[in-house]
Amino acid sequence: MKAILYMFCIVTCFSCTVTNFYHENNNVSSVLNLHKDDCEHVIVYQDKISVSVWNHDDLSVGSVYGIYNSNEVYGKWVQVEVDSTISLPMIGKIKAKGSTIYQLEQIITKALDSLIVNPIVQVRVLNKKAVVLGEVAQQGVFKLERDNLSIVELVALASPSEFADIKSIKLIRTILGVKKEYLLDFSKALEQNLGSICVKSGDIISVPKLPEKKILKSASIIGPIGGAITSIIILLEYLSK
Repeated sequence: MKAILYMFCIVTCFSCTVTNFYHENNNVSSVLNLHKDDCEHVIVYQDKISVSVWNHDDLSVGSVYGIYNSNEVYGKWVQVEVDSTISLPMIGKIKAKGSTIYQLEQIITKALDSLIVNPIVQVRVLNKKAVVLGEVAQQGVFKLERDNLSIVELVALASPSEFADIKSIKLIRTILGVKKEYLLDFSKALEQNLGSICVKSGDIISVPKLPEKKILKSASIIGPIGGAITSIIILLEYLSK
């Protein structure tokens, strides 16, 4: 008798079909078309910069190599001024605005050549941030520790919920002072090569909730499954007595 009841429960549970919420068509008005060569951060006015010179704390500002913390909140850093420059120990003013991190490292290395032998320089921009909002477990500001963090990786870090509409994720990006919006379909991430689109400092990513119609449809599927599982638990408890 117990064996028959067990078989009945298993058949009942597996006969419920789970539908993928994201397979319905959803028109995408525009697709962001950026490439990996756009990943490098270009230094702008008011960027907070740390400069690490290997084995030379006296020439560093917030060195990752030495005793000083290079964290934005508690550490030491220099800020890009209105005249596009930063001021560094023993070097003075150097133009930073408009350069990539790699280019600024090369400029500082060249300036240090006359002071030390084979300088090793590491530059970090400490205030690179992006915002993720909407139907995710972790809303808020995300620090961008590296240039090549992709849009896909950042959304994954924010953990979209089961009711997130991954076909209609919105990216708001400011380009040359103008805000532009892009609609991204994450169900076609491979097809549209979304993994090659890097997050830029200042990006805002909005993850919307599925339309109510789709949520109700998913609830009608989840409901019977939940009922079947509850019945199984009650039945097993009864049989165990």
